Amino acid sequence: MYWTLIDMIVNQSGDFIGTLLAEVFRRELLSDRKREKVKKWRISLLLDTDYYPVSINFNNGISIKKGIIKDPDITMTTSMQTIIDITKGKISAFQALRKGELKIKGILRHPLAAIRLYRFMIPALGG
Repeated sequence: MYWTLIDMIVNQSGDFIGTLLAEVFRRELLSDRKREKVKKWRISLLLDTDYYPVSINFNNGISIKKGIIKDPDITMTTSMQTIIDITKGKISAFQALRKGELKIKGILRHPLAAIRLYRFMIPALGG
């Protein structure tokens, strides 16, 4: 079945961070090959920022909503400024991790999910 970008990403919240992420993900999913890979994922991610948390579910597409999901596979905690700095190339995700500006939980419990998310999100964010 052929999936369009519209089919792949559902931003249920309509909030600023969710809308920003949806747009960033759309750009990353322009490749049919990448889109086919991502639609097979079953990963839950909580992005906990200093503004508010955003939940992202990769399950036959990408669902983004404002708020906390129970027991996410991966939790990323950071500030909006760090996300902006990574996006602008002022700092890499690895540097942010090393400095403690980006914290990730769940890597040991879900290593494959962590690797997939890293490979998907870092280029998407420009890092």
